[in-house]
Amino acid sequence: MALAETGKRPERGEDWLEQELRAMHEEVNRFRLAAQLEPVDLEAIRQADRTAEGSDYLQKLTLYCTDIATDQWDIRP
Repeated sequence: MALAETGKRPERGEDWLEQELRAMHEEVNRFRLAAQLEPVDLEAIRQADRTAEGSDYLQKLTLYCTDIATDQWDIRP
């Protein structure tokens, strides 16, 4: 049966946003480890992502993740 007939998209694994958030999570924790700070969980990065929604998303997400990496962001839920 052809793909068009099934109406399904091909399997691609995780979506691009989840991949990007996981990559940012790894980098934030790499920096925190070098600064002798405790690692953060992925939810902290997701919180920054939700806060960054809207215009200038990429710039805001980058700044928020920098704040998390340098322990300047309140990561409590």
